[in-house]
Amino acid sequence: MAKRSLGYVELEWTCPNCDTRNPGSRRTCMNCGLPQPDNVEFHQPAQETLIKDEEKIAQAKSGPGFHCYYCGARNPATAERCSQCGADLSEGARRKAGEIMGAHRDKKALPLICPACGTPNDPAAPNCVQCGAGLTTAKPEVEPKPITQTGQPIPRPAGRSSGGIPARVIIIGVAIAVFICIAAFIFLSGRTEDITGTVSDVTWTRTIVIEGLVPVEREAWLDDIPQQAVVGSCTQEVRRTQDNPAPNSREVCGTP
Repeated sequence: MAKRSLGYVELEWTCPNCDTRNPGSRRTCMNCGLPQPDNVEFHQPAQETLIKDEEKIAQAKSGPGFHCYYCGARNPATAERCSQCGADLSEGARRKAGEIMGAHRDKKALPLICPACGTPNDPAAPNCVQCGAGLTTAKPEVEPKPITQTGQPIPRPAGRSSGGIPARVIIIGVAIAVFICIAAFIFLSGRTEDITGTVSDVTWTRTIVIEGLVPVEREAWLDDIPQQAVVGSCTQEVRRTQDNPAPNSREVCGTP
């Protein structure tokens, strides 16, 4: 069956440290700065927009990027050395590619409702514009309102938390508590006391690190293993996808 390409869209990945949704082109989390792990999975955003930037399109056509074998940093597919530590990327592992994500989401998505304060946010927003909470667990639907006996929704006071305490009061209380802690720390750290001591004994310890060659285990495709290496057990896995059939291949049908 013939296929037609609509273009490229930018996927998202979720930081395993702080649950922040990040654009696929970001190599570090925009919230906590964690480098993108090599095992993180990409997923479709709530609303997709075709990429118009020629530089991003060229980067997408170049294929999946590398993760440095030494420091784990993500690098473009065209890079030969790691942008973070300068190591050779020939031993780095490429990201997985070729998975079917689903149909193109070109319709306007519903707003993301913040799970903390209930504020509607843009579907592409990683954090709430009102309180800054992460929107990973937020649901793209309108929060149901309680109904009175007359059939009219009960108005919910604005700016209050679920317990009835105004959000502004909570923020002010937290700020006062932080200020008190900082003031107490400065006061206690400024106190000094003179102590006279006598050294009774001194010893020195010398440590020498001895390095040596030891056997290691690595995984690679059979034609990529060096000739001097000892080949262990082998298993069949999907290496790539292509439009034309090949020996020992399997046809997969699905939504492009």
